[in-house]
Amino acid sequence: MSQDDLAKLSGLTKTTIQNWENGRNLGAVLRVLKVCQELNVDIRDLFELGEETEEAKEKSVVAS
Repeated sequence: MSQDDLAKLSGLTKTTIQNWENGRNLGAVLRVLKVCQELNVDIRDLFELGEETEEAKEKSVVAS
């Protein structure tokens, strides 16, 4: 997949894609991944993206 294709599909700019490929401007992404790691949650669960996993449902029930 080209950078242009990925930019169009993701709603990001081609420059953003290029920067990520070159290891620049990853700070926010890496911080979010670190939060997920520390909380032991999937990034989709953190942002409530997609279908809730069974594990996340169980954690929600236990927490309430």
